[in-house]
Amino acid sequence: MIEPHSLGNAQGSRNRFVMAAVILILTFSIGLSWFAVAPITPLIMAEFNINRGTASLLISLIALTGLILGIPGGVVINRIGAKKALFAGAVLASLPALSFLAEDYFLL
Repeated sequence: MIEPHSLGNAQGSRNRFVMAAVILILTFSIGLSWFAVAPITPLIMAEFNINRGTASLLISLIALTGLILGIPGGVVINRIGAKKALFAGAVLASLPALSFLAEDYFLL
């Protein structure tokens, strides 16, 4: 929980725009990676020999995971702090960039 006396912190007020910019850029890049899958879905279906329903499930799992992990994520943020949680989230969100290493559907 945010302490009332920490809101007037000079260091926090200087960094708030930097943190807002970092969060905005991360949110934008995560959104791009999510919507970038749709145009290449036919290629994924052909490469991994899966049907349209399975490919759609693959895309939908992104939103479902966010829905399921939203509340536990808030608890983790309260325990470890926002900066550490933001860093861990950025690292985890960048892992789909390694999807080109997947050799089969299970690894994807």
